[in-house]
Amino acid sequence: RLASVAMLAGRWEWLWSRPAHPEPGSDLHSLFHVLAPVARIPEAVAGICQLHVDPRGADDPAIYIAADDGKVRALPDAPTAPPEAVGHGTPEAWCEALLLRGGPITVSGDRALLAAIIGALSTALLA
Repeated sequence: RLASVAMLAGRWEWLWSRPAHPEPGSDLHSLFHVLAPVARIPEAVAGICQLHVDPRGADDPAIYIAADDGKVRALPDAPTAPPEAVGHGTPEAWCEALLLRGGPITVSGDRALLAAIIGALSTALLA
């Protein structure tokens, strides 16, 4: 449960402190990689999602999350095949998606796959 406290504190800080040179989203990449191995998803759900944290002007690398056999894993590199779903969102939107299972995430491709992966990561975070 400590991860959810840190996530809420980071979101609050981002919303209210507005540092002079912010680097939003950098911790979200690490958080996705930490949550993926403990997340569980229905076995029927399978595919790869590409997640983009859009930190307003910086071009961060995408995060690739794979789901298969009831497991979720963060891929170390881009897969050879294109992902089935792509999600874009600001750090605030990703925080809302993980904490509240909502948020203005722009989705292309298999919406159900991306929703299932976000749900699994959210459950792992809030467990």
